[in-house]
Amino acid sequence: MTDTDTAESTGQHPLVGRFFHTTRQCAHGARVAVWQGKIIAAVTVDVLLIELWDWFAGEPSAQELITLADFMAKEPCLYSDAEWMGFSFEHGALRHHCDIIEDGDDIEGET
Repeated sequence: MTDTDTAESTGQHPLVGRFFHTTRQCAHGARVAVWQGKIIAAVTVDVLLIELWDWFAGEPSAQELITLADFMAKEPCLYSDAEWMGFSFEHGALRHHCDIIEDGDDIEGET
């Protein structure tokens, strides 16, 4: 890995500090939240360290490394703060809480 591969070489990664929901499409065509969390670091420009938050406690529950491409494939909604993320889930674009996703699988328990 060269110095140009690190996030530090270009300053802080623009996604670090953002809160997120990853989404999938439900059988009704609405976007449904799957993961919730915060991007806490960029290991390289294309690998993120994310912190996943528990749905019930609303607090951090795990950390994972994910490539930027894999993260973007999960169709994330990004937020500046946790309050905005919570509002989106309760009252905004992600308020549809269907458990039936497009391919018929139940999303409960998916991480």
